[in-house]
Amino acid sequence: LYPEGKKSIFSLRIDVDEVPDEQQFLEYLSVFERYGACVTLFCSASAFEGKEHLIERAVKEGLDIQSHGYYHYTHNDYGNLYNNISRAKDFFDDLGVKTEGFAAPMGKYNDNLTKVLEALGYKYSSDFSFDYLNFPHYPMVGKKVSKVLQLPIFPVCPELMFNAGLTEDEVYDYFVSAVDSIKESGLPVILYAHTNKFCDKVIKFLERIMERISNDDELHKCTSTDFARWCLDIEDTEFSSEYGILNPAVISGAISLPDKALFGVRSKNGLKTVLKERVREIIDCEDIVPMEELEGSKPRMFMKKMVRNLKKEKKGSVH
Repeated sequence: LYPEGKKSIFSLRIDVDEVPDEQQFLEYLSVFERYGACVTLFCSASAFEGKEHLIERAVKEGLDIQSHGYYHYTHNDYGNLYNNISRAKDFFDDLGVKTEGFAAPMGKYNDNLTKVLEALGYKYSSDFSFDYLNFPHYPMVGKKVSKVLQLPIFPVCPELMFNAGLTEDEVYDYFVSAVDSIKESGLPVILYAHTNKFCDKVIKFLERIMERISNDDELHKCTSTDFARWCLDIEDTEFSSEYGILNPAVISGAISLPDKALFGVRSKNGLKTVLKERVREIIDCEDIVPMEELEGSKPRMFMKKMVRNLKKEKKGSVH
C-alpha cells in the first residue's frame, strides 16, 4: 500500500503560528533540518513580515514550506478567506516559495475554505476538524467532490499535554504508543506540533521522538507534500470520483482502526456555551485581522466591532 512496501508513512507537520523570537525559532530549525525529509512547516505569513530571511534559511536547508494563511484565523465567508489565503500565497511567491499545500489555522474547516483553495490552485490541505486518523480523501462540497485532497492527521499536539502538567517521559511514551498503534492499523502516521514560545519542552520532545522514528524501518519518511503527491499519483480516479476516497483498501479491510482511545470523546456543552459559540460563529468573532482589512455586511461588521470593544474593555478592567 505504501512506498517501498512499508507498513505506513511518517510525516511531521509543524504549524508556525508565530515566530517566538529569532533565536528560539533557529533552535527549532536545527531540529527540523536534521529530519527534513519528513518535516513540513505550515507558516502564517504575517509572522514572517520583516523576518523573511528565516523562511529563506529554511528553504536553503531543503525544508518543505507550505501555507498556514496570512493571519492565523479561518473565516467562514469566501471573501475574507480568499483575501487571507491569497495574500499569504503572494507573500510566499515573492520569496520564491510555490505553496501547494495548506493547513487551516486551528484546524477549522468549512466548504468555503475548499472553494478558495480550489480557486488558488492548492493541491492539498490538512484540517483536523474535517477529519483525522483516516486515509487521505476528498471532501464533498454540495454534490461535488472537491479537487483539494485532505490529509488527515493525529490531532493531538504535545504542547497541550505539557501545559496539562505531564512530564516529558509521559508525553514521549504516549506518542510512541500512538505512533505504533496507527502504524499497525495501516493508516498514515502524521503528527503535528507548533513552534511555541510558551513551551520550550517541545523542542526536546521533538528531538527525542524524531530520533526514535528515524530508526523505525517500518515507516516510509516523507513530507506532507511528498505524501500528497504520491497519493495523487497512485489514486484510483474512478473510485475516488464516486466515493471521495483514494484507495479501495480502506473499504476492503487492508486498513484497520487504531486504538479507539486515540479517537477521543465528544464533549457535551451546556446551553449557554452552545449559544455563545453559535453567536461567535455567526459574526466570525476574532480580533486578529485589522477591521479595515475585513469585508462583510454593515450589521455584521458593527457586531464584530462591538464584540472587539467589549473584549478590550474587559481586558482593561483586569488588574
